[in-house]
Amino acid sequence: MNKISFKGVVLGSITDIVATNILVIPLILYITATRHLDSIPKEQFSEVLLQTLKDDPLLHTTQLLIGSFCSILGGYVAARVAKHDEILNGTLAAFLCVGSGLYALIFTSSHVPVWQHLVAFVASPALSAFGGFLCLRAMRVKSIA
Repeated sequence: MNKISFKGVVLGSITDIVATNILVIPLILYITATRHLDSIPKEQFSEVLLQTLKDDPLLHTTQLLIGSFCSILGGYVAARVAKHDEILNGTLAAFLCVGSGLYALIFTSSHVPVWQHLVAFVASPALSAFGGFLCLRAMRVKSIA
């Protein structure tokens, strides 16, 4: 159990979620402005926004790329904080993403098809593990130099 850095995993996971939410703000503002969503009642905004993201392949891909980058970042942060077992700690940093995905799948009427949830359950830890791998590589290169 000493292979797992609780602090690293938690900080990496929080980094993933917070960075995703911050980086998606410009995308939401762009959609709101170009699709005139500012005239929609507040109680319908989230539903219309999610439907817009689902219906437009470019916007959906942009959202996925932002989330993917942030999962890699979260894995990197977890590995960097842990300073050992980088790939393991990076992988575990996906726990909040996987947990929120499970919650959405079980308890909400999600706009996302089940197959996309299942892909995300594999992709999120894989991307976080890649972040841990990048940290490991960076630390090896730094120790060689």
